[in-house]
Amino acid sequence: KALAEFKVPEAERCLEQYREALRRRPDDWLLHYNFAILCQSLHLFPQAAGQFRFVAKEFPQIERFRLLLASAQERMDEPALVPSTEVARPGLRELSPRRGPEPDVLTSDR
Repeated sequence: KALAEFKVPEAERCLEQYREALRRRPDDWLLHYNFAILCQSLHLFPQAAGQFRFVAKEFPQIERFRLLLASAQERMDEPALVPSTEVARPGLRELSPRRGPEPDVLTSDR
């Protein structure tokens, strides 16, 4: 289904499915990457940055992952495309990186 056709309940369901999958497999870099892409598509940039940070730390030699992280970090204050705070709230609590200066991708423990 095209992302533009998503309704709030569908977006909430997708986000929750990714969160549940990551609870079961927290070290699965591909889950983190795909979740980051979904979050970025929904303009949930704090969550996307948190997921891209994981992937960039796993593969520091891959510049694309570092660039995706930087792009998400630059856009963290933009509003989400999903109008419901019900979508953003759980993701912000569980996945958003700390505010303030961003740690270096390659040296941060987060």
